[in-house]
Formats: sequence, C-alpha cells, structure tokens
Amino acid sequence: MKNIAVLVYELTIEYNATVLNGIVDFFAQKNDVRLFISPVNVPKSTTAEFDYQYWSSVDVLCSEEIDAYIIITNSFSTYLSTDQLSEYLKVLAPKPVISVSVPLNVENNYYTCVSCEDAYDKIVEHLVKKHNKTKIGFFTAAQSFSSESEVRFNAYKNALKKNGLEFNEEFVFHGDFTPGVAERVFLERIKSKDDIKFDALLCANDFTAVGVLTAFNTLGVNCPEDVCLVGFDDTEIATQSFPTLSTINQSVEETGAGAARVAYDILRGIECERKIEIPAEPVYRQSCGCVPSSLQDGSSYDNNGKLRSTKYQNAERQRFYAQGSSNFTTIFELLNAMDTSISFEAYLNNLLYNFRLQNIYELSIVLYKEPVELEKDETFIVPDDANFIFHSNKVIEKRSLFLGHNQIRFNPREELIPRRYSDILPGKFLVLPIYNKTNNYGYIVALFQGHNYPLISIYGKILANSLFQAYANSQNITKRNELILENQKLDIKSKTDELTGVLNRRGFYDYGQKLASLSSSMGKTGSVMFFDLDGLKTINDTYGHKIGDLAIKVEAQVLKAAFRDSDVVGRLSGDEFGVVAPGFPSEKIAFLREKLITLNEDFSKKNNLPFTLSISVGAVNFDVDNHDIQMLLKVADENLYQEKRIKHSQK
Repeated sequence: MKNIAVLVYELTIEYNATVLNGIVDFFAQKNDVRLFISPVNVPKSTTAEFDYQYWSSVDVLCSEEIDAYIIITNSFSTYLSTDQLSEYLKVLAPKPVISVSVPLNVENNYYTCVSCEDAYDKIVEHLVKKHNKTKIGFFTAAQSFSSESEVRFNAYKNALKKNGLEFNEEFVFHGDFTPGVAERVFLERIKSKDDIKFDALLCANDFTAVGVLTAFNTLGVNCPEDVCLVGFDDTEIATQSFPTLSTINQSVEETGAGAARVAYDILRGIECERKIEIPAEPVYRQSCGCVPSSLQDGSSYDNNGKLRSTKYQNAERQRFYAQGSSNFTTIFELLNAMDTSISFEAYLNNLLYNFRLQNIYELSIVLYKEPVELEKDETFIVPDDANFIFHSNKVIEKRSLFLGHNQIRFNPREELIPRRYSDILPGKFLVLPIYNKTNNYGYIVALFQGHNYPLISIYGKILANSLFQAYANSQNITKRNELILENQKLDIKSKTDELTGVLNRRGFYDYGQKLASLSSSMGKTGSVMFFDLDGLKTINDTYGHKIGDLAIKVEAQVLKAAFRDSDVVGRLSGDEFGVVAPGFPSEKIAFLREKLITLNEDFSKKNNLPFTLSISVGAVNFDVDNHDIQMLLKVADENLYQEKRIKHSQK
C-alpha cells in the first residue's frame, strides 16, 4: 500500500477543490494507494485566533508510513511566499515532495505548472486582430506572495512585444487575487470613465476581473464596448458574472492529475522529470465581445473559433459541481445530532449510528496521552505516546471502542493509526486535529467517498470540535464529582460554621472559588451573592442573643432551601452570608427576592419565631473573564448596600 499525503490551505476554495479533484480522479482506479488529505491553513495563522492549530497536521503527516507528499502550493500564496512555505515544509524531506503550480526549495521536489506564454500570445493577438485593441493593460496580484502572478505578468509583457505593442506602466494595477482589493485599487486610480486610457485589461485571475467589473459598474464603463476584460483560471465565477468572462483555462484539474501521476511513478521506481508543464488555453466569452449578451448559458469560443455551449468545460467538471453543492440542511442535522452533554463513552458508542455523516465510511480517533499546549509561535512536536480509542468502518460493519484498560497505545510518529486497523481500505482520508484554543488533543482520520470536498471538510471540522466538547464534558463531569466528593470529606471544624451548619468564611472562599472557576472553565456563567439578615440588632435588643442566634440559624436554612445542593452557601460573618450559584443570572434577582419572602415566612412559623425573618441581597454575575470571588463579593456588597438604602427609605 502506497501512502500519499496531500496538503492544502483550505478545501472550501474552488481552485483547491478542483486541483484535488484531479489528484483524486487519477487514483480512483488504483487499489494500492491511500490519500491522506489535510486542510492545514498556515503556521502562525492570524485569520482566526486558533486556526494555526491546523498546521499541526503537517507534523502528524510526517509519520514514517507516509511515502510521498503532494502540496497544492498556490493555495498558500495569499499568506506565505514560496520561500517561507519551503522553509516550513523542509520537515517533509527526504521523501518526495510534488508541488502544484510552483517549485519548492525542498529536497527531492518535483512540480507541475501551467505554461501560460502561448495562451497570452493568443489572447493579445485575438484582442488586436479581432477587436482592434492596441492599448492593453494588466492587473497583477503583486500584493500577494504568488510567484504565478509574476509569471503571468511577464507572459503578458512578452505577448505585447510579440504583437508589436508598447508596454505602458500606466496601464498596470496591483492587487492580490481578491475582487474587493481589485475594486478598491481600480477606483483609487480611476476616478471617472474619462480617466481610462486603455481599451483592454488582462487580470491575474477571474476574481480580480470580477472586482474590476464592479468598479466598471460604479463608473458607468461598459464592458466590452468601452473596455475588453480577460481573467485567468476559468473558474465557475467566469460563467456567472455579467458579462461572462473571457479568460484563460489553465487545466487546473490536470495540474493535480499531473502531480498525482508523478508521485505514483516515483513510488513505483519510475524516473520522472522534475518539471511537468501543462499548456493553458484561451476561452472567449462576452467580456471581450465574442459571445452576444443574449446568451447566458456560459457559451464560449476556443482559439480555433469552435463554439462550446455547455456551462462547464467538460463532463468531469460538470460532475464535480453537481456533487459539490453543499447540503447545509444536512450540516444543521449533524449539529443537532451531536449530543455532547452525555459521557464521552456514550458519545463514542453512538457516533456513527446516530450521526448522519454523508459519505464518511471509516473513522479513527487518536488522543495523545497528554494534551499538547501549543501557542501560535511554537513548533508542534507530535508526542510518541498516543491512545487509539475508536475505530468504525461502515463498509465491513465493524466498530471498536478502546477506553480504560482496553485502550491501544501506539507511537503516532511511526504510524497514523495502528497497522492492524490502517491497512483495511485504500481510498481518500481526511486528517484533522482535535483541539481547543491552545490545547491539541489528537486527530481524526476519516475515509470518505465522493467529490464534495468543501462539505466533507465542514463535516470533519464539526466532528473534531464535537469530539473535544464530548471529551471536555466528560472531564468536567469527573472534576465536578471530585469536587462533590471533596466537599463531602470537608473538615467540619475548619470549613463549617458551627452555628448554622453551612460553610464558614474560609470554606466559602475556598469552595466558592473552586466552583466559580470550574463553571467558568466549562463556559458557564452564574452569580455571586452577598446576603445580610435584616434587623439583627433589633432582634438581639428585643428578644436576646439566644433568639438572635436562632434567627441566624434559621436564615441559613432558608438560603439552603432557596438554592441547589450544588450551589455553595456560606456564613461570612455574624449576619452576613454568601452564595455562589452557577447558571443563575443576577438579572433574576427579583424572582429570588419573592422566593425568599415566602421561605422566610414559612421557616419563621415552623421555628416559632416571634417575628418574620427578612433578608437583603446584592448580586453580580461571574463569567470566563471575571470569576474572582473576593472581588465579586465586594461588588455584590455594594449592590446590597443600595438595596438596604431603598428599604430604609420605604419605612
């Protein structure tokens, strides 16, 4: 069995998914290959706070059993230069590294690339001879790290020269492959339709061209009557824009298939060229004037004048888009089905029976012996000790759960999953980390079918997140039980108030803080409350200190009755009490006051008190960022003081 890892920035991007389609299709009929596909984002990512965790999959895939790597290089170009990416990927050496689009400065590198020189020659010649355009500009992606943009820009300049046209720097714009930046850059330079001195504009990709079209609409520029526009890539957006885009088809799937072919040949001992060139071809639509605006079926002409009336270029691409539409209803069903409030073992037992994971046929879960804390600027090191805790295969109807004494220990540096389970099926597998914030817990390996890579990627990420939630919930249940047990073993003399039987001041601060911190770590909020018995001095002066002590004791019983067993109730001083209540928002304090009035009446009668007890309360919320009991009690005391003032003013 040959094991090949495919590293890509993200699978929800059309270009990346199309390249992957070419890779997967090449191996579709091969029964001796397993593809391990991982969307790895970029190291030290700033796109989202903890997205850098996805890069840990690169280190996971440095496993000894991986034989070769395919890198969809251009997918990283917005965030990393080729040199930066090469430096990060040197860990893959000396195994073969086949890159798509540009070469990498790593040992044993092969690459596929698109040759666009001939395509630009044809485009410029077409614009000159058929549409009489002689002032042709270019919109680069120089603001990105893409070397492909520079290649296309140079090909454009060479094409001008070959067709006898002058290069004019004033006709050049610089963006980053995105439509928003293209629109902004264009409008910063061109303030009105009269400022446009060129009659045609070539763009580094289709998205840049779409951004320019938006700018045209703002300025009242007609395309192609005023300016002809040409993109690059021939993505789906080229047929959905208005006008439809003339562009350059760079055979994106073939770049992936070519990389796959090289990897397969190398692993079979066949000598390969280091560079595989794939020719690009012009596609002429409405934005250059070749297709009338009345046709909205994606019709196009090739360079030989042959009309193609299908929306997609070939049956393979049509199949890809037909299968690639995301079924978000299924995603919502999946989210609703993932009950992470149950124990981790129960969650795993129900995993593939209750979750409708479309087209996922085999799932393996690996947890490191101890979570790895990984900060953004740190290098991830795969532990050499992990637990293989779950394996399910829908094809052979086998499911295994390994927890407790049954867990399977193995070294993930040597193999992704234990070999007795890893050689069952060839096919394509999604590899994703299981993490929460800075803690990396392990990874999943999921065998899937079909070409719906964006949806499968979303499924995988939802699954990995729910795994952590179930695991964390199980850990929190254990911690909570330990806390309850610790409360039960509490030293009565040191932590319990002798008069009332509730926690004393020391015990309240100790266990109240533990409960607030634990609740906050679980993402829960709640209240810290400060209570003061009303009129204790009057009770002592009128009925004596014995009745005063009884009043304090009964009020403690009232508070215990008002709150749950899991809440922390303590006596802070003579007639002052504190409560920590997770899940109880301070906004419901009015409801609590009504409840206390009723309880005070009942308990006063039951204990034959010659008066009805009354108590005042101040409350404040705690949360993840603010759960220091001492500080919160000060705020609650201030709120209680305000209530006391109101009561006195009403007498």
